[in-house]
Parts: sequence; structure tokens; C-alpha cells
Amino acid sequence: MVSPRLPHGSRGEFVRASDDRRVPIDPNSAEQAGSGPRWRIVPLDPRHAHALAVCHIACWREAYQGLVPEHVLAALDPDRRAATVERIARSPTGTTAVAESGTEVIGFVHYGPPSEYPAAAERELGALYVRAPWYGSGLAQALLDAVLEPDKSCSLWVFEQNLRARAFYSKYGFSADGTARAERFATTTEIRLVRPAVECRS
Repeated sequence: MVSPRLPHGSRGEFVRASDDRRVPIDPNSAEQAGSGPRWRIVPLDPRHAHALAVCHIACWREAYQGLVPEHVLAALDPDRRAATVERIARSPTGTTAVAESGTEVIGFVHYGPPSEYPAAAERELGALYVRAPWYGSGLAQALLDAVLEPDKSCSLWVFEQNLRARAFYSKYGFSADGTARAERFATTTEIRLVRPAVECRS
């Protein structure tokens, strides 16, 4: 559950996600004027399975050095992960949005019903990953904005020592609720962050 620091970015046109929530396509131009959008954000489709698996594993290796043992990172298998992605793509539960730059998947977000019982919040942010070259580009913000429902409380788990992600989420109103858990594959504990619902006024 890694995220880069909260940068500035802009919102763009929208396509429809499977649950009719709006998923934006970011219109930011590349560094060279006139070169077109830097990325687009679309709902997950089975065709993304292998590219998303490659992205997911790369994100772990880029972000979790020192937090996850090297042998665990080295053993991550894109084919096995792709099979999991295909199942998620065909599931009606939750929303997964994928960020593409050309034919490459450079980030993704998964958001949906809580996986815990009793639930800490109405929704759970299950994953938010961005490739390291895109840190600070605004992509993490765009992905989170694509799925987050302000009027629903939301929880997530993050490595306690992942200070970059924690700083990012704090800017969205997430804070630790005092709950922690140990992962057998990691060298640090995970802590739960919760964001309260925001009252929407007409």
C-alpha cells in the first residue's frame, strides 16, 4: 500500500467504471509541450492482468526495500499474480482503476467493501501503487481521487516504517487508529489508518 507524496495535478475527462463511479483520465501534458497526456486512468479489464502483475511486483521491489526481505521480493511471480488479477477483474466486488502510459501499466488502485469483521470503516483502500519514476507526478493523487467517496469512511493498512505513504495519506485525512498487525513476510508491522466520512453539504 505504497503511495508517493501528494503532488499537484489536475482532473480530466471521465470514463465509467463497472459500478458507475467516475474514473478520470488525467489530461496533464508531458514535459515537452504538445506531446499529449502523460497517463490515462481506466477501469481494470482482464487484458490488464499481466501488465498489472508486472507493475505490482515492480512497485513492491521499488518501495519495500528494507521492509520486506530480499528473498521474498525476488520470489514474486508475475504469472501467479496475473491469475489473481484476472479473478479480481471479473469480480463484481470493489473497484480497481489502472493507470496507463502508452502500453505500460504504471500504477493502480483498489477500493471496495471492508475485508475485515468487524469493519473499521464503510470502505477499504486495499491497494494504491505507483511506479517509482512517477513519484511526485500527481498520479497517486489522481488514482485516489478516482475511487475515494468523501461521504464514506475508509480504512487501509500501511507499513509503519513506510513514511512516504503515511505522509501522503495524512493529507487525505487518514490517521492511525491504534491497531497494528504483523506480517510473516515483512520486517516491520502494519498499522491501520482510518479516514472519517466527510459530510456533504448541498
